[in-house]
Amino acid sequence: MHIIIGGAYNGKRKYVTEQLKTQAVEWCNDLQHSNIENEYAEILVITDLEKQIEPFLNEPEKEVAETFFNKIVKNGFKYKSIYVIIEDIGRGVVPIISEKRKLRDVLGRLYQLLFAESQTITRIWYGIPQKIK
Repeated sequence: MHIIIGGAYNGKRKYVTEQLKTQAVEWCNDLQHSNIENEYAEILVITDLEKQIEPFLNEPEKEVAETFFNKIVKNGFKYKSIYVIIEDIGRGVVPIISEKRKLRDVLGRLYQLLFAESQTITRIWYGIPQKIK
């Protein structure tokens, strides 16, 4: 598993597209409802976890994080490799709005699971990649 993290509109998708331009890639922005079954794809790229988690914010944080982590890992077995593009939200700032705070907390738990499992982590800062694992 490869994690690509960075702020909004910092060039994460462009970076991944460039890295994988010669390979068959399946993009997924909805783990709940998509049927990930592209028989020709070698690589799965998962995006928009922030939007996917929002409907589950009334459930316990740890359970939501573990459920999404398990879905990502389960889907990854079908592919040679899996890339997860995640948005770095908050950067240490605690949101005033409770829903945003809850989202930040659930994502933090999920990101910890993903980071521990990943082989590489690359931070994109305004289009510049920085390998951190």
